[in-house]
Amino acid sequence: MISHNHCQPNLQQSRTGMDASGLVPHTKVYLSQYPAFSYGNGDTVCGAWPVITAGFPTLASPLPQSVWAWFSGVSRGLNNAVKAGAAAQGWHLIAVPEGLFYGHGYCASNSWFVAILTQLPALLTHGSPYNANGLFHPTVRGAHVSAVMALKQLCPLLANAARCRAFPTP
Repeated sequence: MISHNHCQPNLQQSRTGMDASGLVPHTKVYLSQYPAFSYGNGDTVCGAWPVITAGFPTLASPLPQSVWAWFSGVSRGLNNAVKAGAAAQGWHLIAVPEGLFYGHGYCASNSWFVAILTQLPALLTHGSPYNANGLFHPTVRGAHVSAVMALKQLCPLLANAARCRAFPTP
């Protein structure tokens, strides 16, 4: 599992570089957690069960539920490490609550993540999916939800903070 000890040296190196550059004081650095992608329709991790898509049964995932449970644990560990690392460096955390993505995970019928099948042509042609739109990255909708979480924390710091009263729905 990923722990604070795995991330800390890299975060410390980043902090040292930023401090040396003088460009950004550490009190103005924000570190974002990752969205929870391992859920299906609800708060249960994905599994290799059929889902009806366009009237036809398809596999929501070719991976068994035990692998998705492992992904979920690793993802939770990474987010805990991000939280601890931000605190250790004196940075701010942009929390992305896991529950926002319940019902919209990787194998949900209304998923907010790029699916394996949409990336298969790139995988076969180029050997790996493109990073920006690749596997496990959020779709436009998933990115919107994470962006709203960032906006809620960053907006009050902007020049016109008085306008930060209403936010889009995540």
